[in-house]
Amino acid sequence: MGRDIVASAKEFEDHAQKGYLPENLANELHNMSGADRLAVAKQIEWDMKHQLNAALPKIEFYDTGDLKSVETSGQSGSTAWTDHVELDKNSGKVRAEAKTDDTKLSYERITSTELTVKDTNGNTTQHYETSTRVSGVDVKISSNNESWSYDAKSGKMLTHDQATSYGKKLHEEYDATTGKEKSADEVNSNGTVHRTYDPNTGKLRQEDLNNNDKSHETIKYNSNGDRLSREKQYGVNGSQGTREWVYSPRTGKEVYSEWRDPNGKVEKHNIDENGKWTRIED
Repeated sequence: MGRDIVASAKEFEDHAQKGYLPENLANELHNMSGADRLAVAKQIEWDMKHQLNAALPKIEFYDTGDLKSVETSGQSGSTAWTDHVELDKNSGKVRAEAKTDDTKLSYERITSTELTVKDTNGNTTQHYETSTRVSGVDVKISSNNESWSYDAKSGKMLTHDQATSYGKKLHEEYDATTGKEKSADEVNSNGTVHRTYDPNTGKLRQEDLNNNDKSHETIKYNSNGDRLSREKQYGVNGSQGTREWVYSPRTGKEVYSEWRDPNGKVEKHNIDENGKWTRIED
């Protein structure tokens, strides 16, 4: 005896209305024979066209009858929201999801969008968020955009990039075998930073900072990630002097400092656990 197409369509619609996850809905159809799946999809399309169930989410199908997208929407107080999910034709896994919110108040309006994109292995390859706040003639826009790439053989992360509306730009690289971070380059409001990591442990080993005031800093760490030393060159290439600090890996506090002025004069200090500086006389 063949499948009851109308009953199967109604069951699917009931599950969709109750908020079943799109991947679970996709599996319901994908587990049917090709002919039954296509027939059920056409029945659901007919039901939607004739508005037999106004509470049913917006649903799209591929030409095979497999689930293509599910879009739900609603209202919560002053906020109207929409969640649109697209699925992979072959696997039925989520390929992309876009969420939108629109909040209308008497004194302002806030709209936001969040987009997530995944590859065929389920790894997130992009995550984007943006928000616009309008209050009278005052408009504020913020955004954060991140992306990832993965090694085809190991499946481990290779790179991570980020860009924000407040000026931060970040690029990170990872070891394809261990999955541990190797290096990072960042641009922020203070300047630029290059970080180097131990690819076997992922521990930070060194930071090189070029600050907007033309100073340069080098910070070194031991194999445990504890800060060992920091050297700061004031002015271009230390033209205004250089100061170095040495840290205790045990406490993380400064224990020694040395100042070298442009004329070659050196001033040294020991620093105790209370932060007191004592000059070292040569």
